[in-house]
Amino acid sequence: MQLNLDFIPDGFRYTDIQKEINYDPDQTIQNEGICFVAKVNEFDINDNSYLNHIHINQKIHRLKPGDIIPLILAYRRSMMEISSNIQPYSFKAGDDVYMLGGDGYAGSYQCVLSSYGRPVSVEILGTITNIKTNKPYHIADFSLPIKSETNNHQPVIIAVIGVRMDCGKSTTIRKIVSHLQEKNYSVVAGKVTGFGCLYETKNLNCDFTIDFTDFGIPSTCGYKGNQIFETAQQILNYLKQQKSDVIILEFGGGLIGPYRVTEMMQYLSNQINYTIFIAFDLCGLKGGIEQLKEIGCSIDLVSGPLANTSLGIDMIQDYFQLSAESNLEEMSKTMSNIIKIIKKTI
Repeated sequence: MQLNLDFIPDGFRYTDIQKEINYDPDQTIQNEGICFVAKVNEFDINDNSYLNHIHINQKIHRLKPGDIIPLILAYRRSMMEISSNIQPYSFKAGDDVYMLGGDGYAGSYQCVLSSYGRPVSVEILGTITNIKTNKPYHIADFSLPIKSETNNHQPVIIAVIGVRMDCGKSTTIRKIVSHLQEKNYSVVAGKVTGFGCLYETKNLNCDFTIDFTDFGIPSTCGYKGNQIFETAQQILNYLKQQKSDVIILEFGGGLIGPYRVTEMMQYLSNQINYTIFIAFDLCGLKGGIEQLKEIGCSIDLVSGPLANTSLGIDMIQDYFQLSAESNLEEMSKTMSNIIKIIKKTI
């Protein structure tokens, strides 16, 4: 069967899906990454609490009831924003699922912080299929090609992790990127854990960015085994081939949780030169120190809300003997330390 789409979100940027698609209403939708077509259900378009947006070319577009869009089956486990259930999926045409993010990811729904909003539901019409084989499209079928690891160029690698989402990781990265670029250093960035959003990755303002969605993974909470770690290494391979002075790795989500940040830190630890930890309070910082110590990692700099006052900085030094600097200021000491590391590698 054929159908015309109204809009195509950014999650489909590598696919050959056009406005006219073939779909099968009889196929069961079970595996994360499967592409399907759906119709937006009724909701009050005047109620601003509904999260009815999608991203098209990294710009926000507001959906309305009745819109026909392609979506990607995904899991999401945000403790603040939208979270899906963890039960294995098994959907069919006529079932309702929920928008989980602006790039076109959708699945079941468990909860959302009320102040964040509430997701819009859609009715599944069927899987998007290849007209020649009738097999369903899977987003991983359109991922970037595998690149071999190279040892010819070894830039400084900075890891930015934190206690949770919305703690200030991206703010810190943008500040560091801006100052390094002012000093004529080239900076690239990759996101190795979290939930997919092209807009957020591109908004780091680097010379080049890449994340796990470029390899067909909607989120690092839904994949088992070594796939997310292998993908992280591919992200690094792509970033190293840019021959930049600095690579910044953003770890989405909190240090402990389903996005597997601790496990990813352990996997990449021998390649990381400098670690920045973002925290709200001393207790969160203490937990981060202890969690990282268990995997043989340590913190080089503390930033975020805890470091936004001179008292906070003093207490970080007094209690934990760690360097700290506010990401709302110039971060001059941090930049000096990073530049010293860069010069040692040249």
